[in-house]
Amino acid sequence: MPTFPSLLGLTLACAALVAPLARIPAQDADLIFRNARIWTGDSTRPRAEAVAVRGERLIAVGTNAEADAHRAAHTRVIDAGGRFITPGFIDDHTHFAQAGALLIGANLLDVCIPPHRSPSA
Repeated sequence: MPTFPSLLGLTLACAALVAPLARIPAQDADLIFRNARIWTGDSTRPRAEAVAVRGERLIAVGTNAEADAHRAAHTRVIDAGGRFITPGFIDDHTHFAQAGALLIGANLLDVCIPPHRSPSA
């Protein structure tokens, strides 16, 4: 069983680690979408009404108030007017069997085949 001094030391160490986190200011958003119908892809919170973006990162997904907490003077705010927003998807449309065969075989895609010449020429 831990003694009082060691338990006190552990408590103080934890408090010292957590205290700076309480003073971290909210990140300023570059872009906020408000009043939207957002599908999050998260089964625990499938819908949201706002999203705040900084650079290439989402810094808040939730209510208008949660996104507005990241608003700064330079933040561009877009009222989505109830429109639907979903995460973007990229489809490179790879056929894996053919792509795999190209990786393990000889790549002849860039080989120039000269035109066929008849033996009489």
